[in-house]
Amino acid sequence: MKRFVIVITLLVAALCTATSSMWGRTTAAGAFVNAPSTIFPMLDRNARLDMIDYYNSGSETYTRNLLKGESRITAMDSDMVTIEMTDASVYHILLLQRKNKADTLFALIRTVKLPAADSDICFFYNNWERVENEKSKIFNQPSLQEWFVAGGSSDKGTPADNVPFMLSEYIFESKPRKLVLKNRLADFMGKDEFAKLKPFMADSIVYVWDSDRARFKKQK
Repeated sequence: MKRFVIVITLLVAALCTATSSMWGRTTAAGAFVNAPSTIFPMLDRNARLDMIDYYNSGSETYTRNLLKGESRITAMDSDMVTIEMTDASVYHILLLQRKNKADTLFALIRTVKLPAADSDICFFYNNWERVENEKSKIFNQPSLQEWFVAGGSSDKGTPADNVPFMLSEYIFESKPRKLVLKNRLADFMGKDEFAKLKPFMADSIVYVWDSDRARFKKQK
C-alpha cells in the first residue's frame, strides 16, 4: 500500500510538471486570447476562442465581431497568428524570442487595404505592456529616401519628388525570422504611373530578427 501511494504521488508530480511546462509556453494563440480589449476592441474573449476552434477544426467559418462584421483566423502556428479582422484589415501577432531573456516580445502588425495595403508595427512585452520607444530600439522604419536606389534620390527634380508618401505591406517570414516590407505604391498610383518610378525604387526591404540584440536589423 505504501509503495502504491508513492508511485501515485510520483505520477501526479510528473503530470503537474508536464502540465505546468505546457501552460508556461507562450503561444501566439494564447497572446491573441489574452490581449486586452484595447488591442482588439472588435473581438471579445469568447469570439477569439471560437475563431481558434474554427481554425483548428479546419473550418473557414467567420465569427461575428462587435461591429456586426465578420472576422476569422487565416493562419496560425505556435509563433504567429493572422487575423482577418474585416475585408480591409488584417492583424498579425508575432512572438519574438530574446536571447538570455525569459520573456518573449509580441509584435503586432496592422495592415489596412484601401485598396493599396499599408502596414504599421508596434511591440509589447508578454503581458501586453507597450515597449517604450520601441521603434528606435527594435525597428527603424525606412525613410522614403531608403526606398530609392541609385538615380532616384530625393534631390530636386528626381523621381522621388513624385512620391508624396510611401505605402508598404509588412510580411513576416518565420524561418528564418524576417520582416519583409513590400512596396505597394503600384496599387495606389496605378501600374502605368508607377512604371515611371519602378526602375528607381526597391521592390522590398528586408529586416532580419537579431535575438542577441532584440531588434530587427536591415538586411544589406
